[in-house]
Order: sequence, then structure tokens, then C-alpha cells
Amino acid sequence: MFSRKNESYWIKVVVAVVVVTVAGYCIKNNYYEQKRRSLARELAFKEEKQCQNTIRKAKLLPIRGGASLNRERLVGFHISSTIEDGQCIADVLEGSVWWTGRDIIPASFGVGQTHESSWRMFNVGARLYKNKNHGCTERNDCPKESISTGYRNTKWPEELTIKLKNYPGLELWLYVTPPAVENRFRVTDFVIRDWRRRDGTPRIISCPGLDYPSADLAKNEFNTKQLLTFDTYKLEGLDIRNINAVCEVDLDNFEFAGGDARVSFGTNSLAEAPHALHAINEYLTRSIITGSEQ
Repeated sequence: MFSRKNESYWIKVVVAVVVVTVAGYCIKNNYYEQKRRSLARELAFKEEKQCQNTIRKAKLLPIRGGASLNRERLVGFHISSTIEDGQCIADVLEGSVWWTGRDIIPASFGVGQTHESSWRMFNVGARLYKNKNHGCTERNDCPKESISTGYRNTKWPEELTIKLKNYPGLELWLYVTPPAVENRFRVTDFVIRDWRRRDGTPRIISCPGLDYPSADLAKNEFNTKQLLTFDTYKLEGLDIRNINAVCEVDLDNFEFAGGDARVSFGTNSLAEAPHALHAINEYLTRSIITGSEQ
């Protein structure tokens, strides 16, 4: 018979063998798993490079939803690509444009050359996909996310609507008669009066830069806090052209046939923004090909 000492010894031997076997199995599996992942990364990298080359050379670039972007109708923009469901598609569009007051000119054209002082620059970042809701005609057909929070009305009380003398086509829709702190989130949001969605809800230009005073704002002693002290008369005469702050139109306020976009610009361009934004929207939409055009 085995003694307890021998029995303990053999148990330890068996356990050690099992541990070594399991460890070896794990190491082997880990090696092959790492190798599989490495090969998968290499394959994905090659596919991405091939996709980038395809996007760079092709005239028509497929986007999500089955539409295409015609590169020849949209020049001067950087186009990013991705692989989705095995298909190489263009997914992000980035670039800057000049608004001359009549036309859109890609900022990459004539780099280093002088431009007219009246020209205004707008920076565009767009997500590309076939926008099935673009141009919807009934309120119930439009996605909820396309209606800015707090601006679901098609009309606003006249006594709370501030028509801005220095910014034709832009209005402030306030909560209460100014001055009042209740208007905190309304005095930096500008309603585009003459370019609304088809359901009548307004598109909004937000100027969040007024919440974060830069050197210029400090020098002019002007920011959102000061805006809240303005009465109706002062707000009507608002002029922030000489203040260096950022304004933008966010994704839910700028849908076009090929997706949606965020457009940013300085407060010195705010007066020209309503016409410029509409022109940029048309410029992007003209580059999208759907249906029988393809």
C-alpha cells in the first residue's frame, strides 16, 4: 500500500502535469490567436489602403444607403473612406469654402493667393449617407432628431421675437421679455427666418463662442452674461462683427441629400451666414447622385 506520503507525492505530480499541460495549451492557443489577430489586422490594413486608393481615384464614390458622390462636382474637399459590409464607401467629407457673396469657392483653390476682404470662410464637416428624409414635406415624415430641441414651433410670439437690424434674415426667439436670465440659452441662438425646413421649423445658428470670452471678448467687455442685460432695443441693434467668437450650424440643422454636416465660422461672418449656408447646402446636394442618375 502507498503511504500517505507517497499518495501526496503522486497527487502533486498529477497536478503539476495538469497545470503544465493546461499552461502549454493556453500558450499555444494564445500564440495562434495573436497570429490570427495579426493576420486579420494586416488584411484589414491592406483592404483599407486599397479602399483609400479606390476612393482617391474614382469619379463616383459610393456612400451609405446606395447613393454616390460625384467627385467632379465637389472639389477641394478631403474625403475619408471606410469598409462597411464588405463595400468600400466614402463616409466623411471635410473642407473649407469661401462665400464671395454670390458663389462658393473651395478654400484649397488659390492657396496662398490674396482674396477679397468681403469673402467669408466656412468650415464644413459632413457625414455621408443617402438622406431619405431630406426634403420631407410633412411634419410627421421628418425624423424627430431633425428638429432642434426647444425650437419645435413654426411660429413664435411677436413680442418675444427680436428682429436683428444688423443681421437681415436672423432673429432671436426669447423665452421672456428681455432683459432676463431666463433667456440664457436663447440670446446666442440665431433663427434663420427665410431658410427653414419644409415643415416650417427653424434652422438655428448657435454661437457658443460667446460663452467663452477670448481676448477680443474681454477687450470689448462683451459675452453672454452681458447679452442677458440687453433690453429689446439693444438686442435689435446687436453687432458682434468685430468680436472673434465661433458660431456653428450643427448636424440636425444642416441635412442635405447626401447626409448631414456641421458648419462653423466666425461671428464676423454671421451677417452673411443665411445666404452662405443655403448655398453650401445646394453645393453639397448637387454632388450627390441617386436613383436613375447612377
